[in-house]
Amino acid sequence: MKLKSLYEQLLMEINIPDEIYHVSPYVDEIESYGKLVPNGMGKGDDFGKGFGGGTSKGVSFTANLDAAEDYLNGIMLAIMLSKSKNIQSAVSIFKEWCKVQESRLGVDLSSLEDVFRSELERDISARPDSFYDVLKGARQIIAMKASRLDKRLDDPVIYGKIEKFSGVNLNNLGIVSVLKKDIPPDAVIDSGTDQGEIRISGAELPINKVVSRGLNL
Repeated sequence: MKLKSLYEQLLMEINIPDEIYHVSPYVDEIESYGKLVPNGMGKGDDFGKGFGGGTSKGVSFTANLDAAEDYLNGIMLAIMLSKSKNIQSAVSIFKEWCKVQESRLGVDLSSLEDVFRSELERDISARPDSFYDVLKGARQIIAMKASRLDKRLDDPVIYGKIEKFSGVNLNNLGIVSVLKKDIPPDAVIDSGTDQGEIRISGAELPINKVVSRGLNL
């Protein structure tokens, strides 16, 4: 029997499962390259060029596929709202997203729709030239209320400038997995800023498979 290297032995002791999951709006590019690049999402003019998560160097993972699905639906909302241009389109998009979540989670979100509209209408009258800032504020209010209705509705991207997502193809959003055994020896594994987040940096990570892809909305 082949003896395991010291690295393989240490990797087995790390408290992560054999398969971990990453959510990305760039699944086609990741699958084509075959690896996750630890560049984060990028900053400034480089925003969106990274295959990782967050704005720091590295890739964010979760050990829980259900949590990855929740995160995917939060990013879906950001991408959808980034394409809105006014209150009417934002409210219509939010209602569409709520229908998807009601079907997925079995919860009534009609109260969220009313709050979202009222927050937008109230704030836009005071700041008519700051639509995306008003939209961001409404999302922050909604995120708190949605989380109380169902923890699975946590919004992972309420603090960024969502208008930067406007060029992202919703049908390129998905989940990819990486196997623990394929994590390179030069990778740095750490806990992330969010509860349950696994953050890996320092090396490109071979993907195992595309778990899910595309949202035909």
